[in-house]
Amino acid sequence: RLLKEPNPLWYDKGLVESYINPYIYESKMKGLIPVISNELLVGHPVSGGHDSTEIARRLNELWPKATLIIIIREQADMLYSLFSQYTRQGGPLSLDEYLCPPGSNRQPVFDFRYLEYHRLIQYLDNLFGRERVKVFPFELFSRNPLKFCNSILSSLELASVEAIPDEVLVRSLNATTIRLKSVLNRIFLRDA
Repeated sequence: RLLKEPNPLWYDKGLVESYINPYIYESKMKGLIPVISNELLVGHPVSGGHDSTEIARRLNELWPKATLIIIIREQADMLYSLFSQYTRQGGPLSLDEYLCPPGSNRQPVFDFRYLEYHRLIQYLDNLFGRERVKVFPFELFSRNPLKFCNSILSSLELASVEAIPDEVLVRSLNATTIRLKSVLNRIFLRDA
């Protein structure tokens, strides 16, 4: 939250460092590799990723030698997933309204350009160096989670693993449930 949410005028690098660096130090002391992971570190999709370059600059300022792992997803599947998540969290808009939001340009809204992954990847390549930006397809995870994990480990020159947990944490909503929940959200939840 301290890293990705503040407006640039209120962002405090020192506060982020004082919060996160003890965890990084503790990990290193245990012989572990510290990992900071949050899907919103590439910008918030509901607002078109308007904050993606600001977050990237902050990451580079904090950890210029970090290796970035980016998971991309086929765009049509990503749209379905984004809308499903939006609806699950209380979003009241229909799919048409979500994809083409009503209103003006006074606030950031969904933008199809968020799904042009190559633009942010190129930006990150320029900031961190191409060798520090690793990109993997989500579809490999869907088909073969173990191979996906070992591909990441291999790219980092780490030993592979023989097994991973197979627990599903969140199941996808089907189209009927999404439509129904969207209508109910308009009546009961109404969350932007």
